[in-house]
Amino acid sequence: GFLILTVNRPGRGSVRVPVPLHVEVKVKGGTEDPDQTMVRQGLLRKNICAILADDIDDAIAQIREYKERWEQILS
Repeated sequence: GFLILTVNRPGRGSVRVPVPLHVEVKVKGGTEDPDQTMVRQGLLRKNICAILADDIDDAIAQIREYKERWEQILS
């Protein structure tokens, strides 16, 4: 899917930027297999939001953190 970042441009308003989003939520005690780890790390190297979470709340928290960090960097 995609995550929409809102980037504020002083004096020029804001722009919405779509960013690819990859989320893997594992069941309690679950782990990534080596192929999944390789894919996720490749996405991260391309600055794609690729999240490995323990549950839905963890996924939401990580997505919010990513969104806030990148909106601040890009504004």
